[in-house]
Amino acid sequence: MTDVYISHWSGASGYAYPLLDAFRERLGDSHVQLRDDDGPADLPHCDAMIVLVDRGWTAWADPVRTEVATALRRGVRVIPVLVQGATMPSAGDLPDELAPLAGRNHEILREEAWTRDLDHLAEILAGLTADRPAIAAANGGRVRLARRIPTGGPAVTSLAFGPDGQTVLAGGFDGTVRVMRINDGTVSRSIHAHSDRISALAIARDGLTVATASTDPMVRIWNAGNGAARRQLDGSPKWVAWAHRKFAGGVLEVVFALAVSPAGDVIASGQGDGAVRLWWLGNDEFRKRSGHHDRVTGLDFSPDGRLLASASWDGTVLIRSVGDGSTVLKLTDPGLPDPRPGIEVAHHLGPSWAVSAVRFSPDGRFLATASGNGFVRVWRAGDGAAVLAIEGHDRDVMSALRLARGLGLGEQVPMMGGVRAVGYSPDGSVLASGADDHTVRLWHSSTGAALQVLTGHTAGVSSVAFSPDGRLLASGAWDGDVRLWAVS
Repeated sequence: MTDVYISHWSGASGYAYPLLDAFRERLGDSHVQLRDDDGPADLPHCDAMIVLVDRGWTAWADPVRTEVATALRRGVRVIPVLVQGATMPSAGDLPDELAPLAGRNHEILREEAWTRDLDHLAEILAGLTADRPAIAAANGGRVRLARRIPTGGPAVTSLAFGPDGQTVLAGGFDGTVRVMRINDGTVSRSIHAHSDRISALAIARDGLTVATASTDPMVRIWNAGNGAARRQLDGSPKWVAWAHRKFAGGVLEVVFALAVSPAGDVIASGQGDGAVRLWWLGNDEFRKRSGHHDRVTGLDFSPDGRLLASASWDGTVLIRSVGDGSTVLKLTDPGLPDPRPGIEVAHHLGPSWAVSAVRFSPDGRFLATASGNGFVRVWRAGDGAAVLAIEGHDRDVMSALRLARGLGLGEQVPMMGGVRAVGYSPDGSVLASGADDHTVRLWHSSTGAALQVLTGHTAGVSSVAFSPDGRLLASGAWDGDVRLWAVS
């Protein structure tokens, strides 16, 4: 059964209380909640939030402002419902933390069509469920392939959903960002962002600001709507020489990871020198944070934007305060030896102990990490306690060997089934991971139980991402495809 919360100002009470009574009749008293007009903004657990937007929406004051911002951070399905003839505000009219609301599909509740509008809203809520993980309610409870999108490029190195859930942005090995429509899979815009492969991509909640990093090496900010370059961030790194085991060569000390803060005002980049660099876009403030001893390959802000987690090839994850840079926690992945001793590991794709990705859970209580040893691990963000060690991806040497050959590395084996990507569903109940074994795997985030293996990619999976409403999962791979999977 779906748990629903109704958020409103006192000016919309005339709609809120009849709505409460109507949905309690349909869903049961315990599944529908409403804050009293003078009650505090203490958002309880809910699967969906109905936000009544009346003609006084320009105020956007507390407690509604705090309630909606909290729901957006948690990944709750937020449904704006227009009453009193109100119109939907644009992103520019909203406070920064509420800007994603403008991209949501809104509904209308009219006095003259009360029953019809109410029934339509009930149908939308009926499509949600609190019995998570509820994957692909249609199709016998199994996730199914909804669409395969060949990007036309040689490989997909990173991807992200737009905040409205209607587009997917994919960064390619050819330096191009492709903006693809969900409904038909067409590429609506190609942004020729860099002269070399895109190593990382992140998108702000406004849906327009996109940050990309490349091995060229540059960090650039783009307008996703028209593809215009907004700026290039200073602090681009320089050439270094490096060697690992018997593999040696020249490589740019590039940016390997990017993250945008929830408010969209800070961009974090992870460098090859083990440093994390932070840019405050409003005042051009720049700070460098050291701490890792090898390149940083994963970054994620906590849902409240106060903490930043960084994953590194040195086998550690650091959780630091965004404000003063102090290290709050250091997590160490115990790692595993390579499955077959004596095989050279191409260092630029990571040793077996490398941590390649990190993600906060939507409520900020946990961290999930992906590692070169084939494990997905879950940690408690409050004290760093190890909660789960999930193993299941194929660590067969031949899978890694095929990937190495496909990247032109000859017989050098990059990873033994290393996990490249990890992501939480918006409600936090499901973990998705992508790995060198060409698969995406779904796990129960609380127990680590295997839910499903998604096959179809013909090369290693580089990235995974859930849509904001949790109904789709996108995966990008070295085969150049983006695949969309129907989750619910």
